[in-house]
Amino acid sequence: MSHSASSRSSSSRAIILLVLFAVLLGLAGREWALGASRNADRTGSAAQSSSESGTAIRDYLLAHPEVVIEAIQRWQKDQQESLQSDMERRILRVWPQIADDGFSPVAGPADAPVTIVEYYDYRCPYCRRAHHDTQVLLEHYGKKIRYVFKQFPVLDRPGEPPYSRIAARAAVAAYRQGRFFELHDALMTAPRGLDEGRILAMAGKLGLDVERLKRDMHDPAIEEGIQRTLNRAASLGISGTPTYLINARPFEGAVGLDALEAAIDDALKRPEEEKH
Repeated sequence: MSHSASSRSSSSRAIILLVLFAVLLGLAGREWALGASRNADRTGSAAQSSSESGTAIRDYLLAHPEVVIEAIQRWQKDQQESLQSDMERRILRVWPQIADDGFSPVAGPADAPVTIVEYYDYRCPYCRRAHHDTQVLLEHYGKKIRYVFKQFPVLDRPGEPPYSRIAARAAVAAYRQGRFFELHDALMTAPRGLDEGRILAMAGKLGLDVERLKRDMHDPAIEEGIQRTLNRAASLGISGTPTYLINARPFEGAVGLDALEAAIDDALKRPEEEKH
């Protein structure tokens, strides 16, 4: 589940269930009413059958609401697959620019067969829990994967300190010193909502050049790079954190280590399959 999608999905699902259930009951009731009105002018088994069928449908839905739930779940799955396919097509058109933007921190060789792009926010609880998954993937797959870290500070709110943005700028500034991973790990495990002073103190304990870090954090080029990432993600339909792109295939939310490994293994097989 992604941070932005988690609260929306449960409420929207409940609304859809209620609306569809009401619609189906309404249709069944309408069928019953039409059948009843026709009974006034018709006689015989046909009229009786029409009325009884509407009543039977309504009674069945009331007795078996799980049928409605199953239908909605199937519809939601079809919708999600359609949206994912559309998103993947858009991603593929600009995949080289996403995978190598010359700005985002990268781990792994440039010629790795699988590229993973992660969009995250340092304040996102799902991203923080998934941080361990990233470490496991980098250790397990080694040179087989190239991991791109996309700063995606989307949790700041108007009128509140921009803690997500501050942390994102600090991470990119640390990358300029070749010390991204140390600060990245610290930001992912420290209390959420660190201000600039506390981040600089943390960086000092890690041995970074604090004065340089502070200057770079306020370099307009870093802010512009973060904004470009946000703008491109919006154009692709990416809004929640974390979001993973594995060789351009999107995975939204903290899908878990098993799902990520399965997707990577599948991506590693594809080049071999395409040769035959």
